[in-house]
Amino acid sequence: SAFVQTSGVPQRAATADDEGKTFVIECELMNMPFKPSSSYEKACWYSLKIRGAKDIYYNESTEKFACGTSAQSGDEALFAFVGNPFTGYKIVNKVLGAEKAIGGNVANNGHVAAVDFETAPFYVLEYNSGRLVLRNKEYSLGYLNDIQGTLGYWVNGSAATDAGSSLTFTLVEDNSTAITEVVSDETPTKNGIYDLYGRRLAAPQKGINIINGKKVLIY
Repeated sequence: SAFVQTSGVPQRAATADDEGKTFVIECELMNMPFKPSSSYEKACWYSLKIRGAKDIYYNESTEKFACGTSAQSGDEALFAFVGNPFTGYKIVNKVLGAEKAIGGNVANNGHVAAVDFETAPFYVLEYNSGRLVLRNKEYSLGYLNDIQGTLGYWVNGSAATDAGSSLTFTLVEDNSTAITEVVSDETPTKNGIYDLYGRRLAAPQKGINIINGKKVLIY
C-alpha cells in the first residue's frame, strides 16, 4: 500500500516449514489523507469534494448522496472512515448516525445509498495517477464516482484515474482518541495484546494488533 510502511517482513519466499508460524510485522501509516476512525462515537469528520469542486452530502429528500457545486457545511456533509488500511473502511455520514454507512452498487452508473453498517461494504483507498480514489474492496472496478451529480459507481477500466473519482479530504472535526489508543474497561498497561478496539487478547490475531504498546500486523 502507498500509505503503509512495514518492517519485519521476511525477505524470502514462504516455505512449508512456515505453516502455523506467526510473523510479527510492524506497520506505520504514511501520508494518509484522512485519519482512520475506530468508531462513529470517536470519529474524525471530514468534508469530501469530488471532481475537484463538488461537495458530497447526504440528501434526505432523495435518500442518496449528492455531488453539488453549492457549499455544504452541515452534518449531512461530514464523513468518517471506520476501519484500517488492511481490512478497508466503512464510510459513515454524521447525520445518518452510527447504524448506517455508504453501501455498494456495482451496476454501471448505479447510485449508492445508505445501508446498515454491519452489511455495508469496505472501501479501500488508492492513489492512482495523482488522484485519491475509493474502491469497493470486493470489486476491481467499483470506484466511487460523480454520476451526473449523484455519488455512484462508474464501472469502467478508466474509473480508477477519472477526474469524477478524484477525492479531496478536509478535516472538520476530530472526536477521536487515535485509532492506536488502547481503550478497555480495565486500566490499560503498556504490556499485553489488544485489538484496535482496546479488547485484550489471549494471543495475536490476524490483522492489526497492539502488542506491548506497538501496532503490529499479523499475517
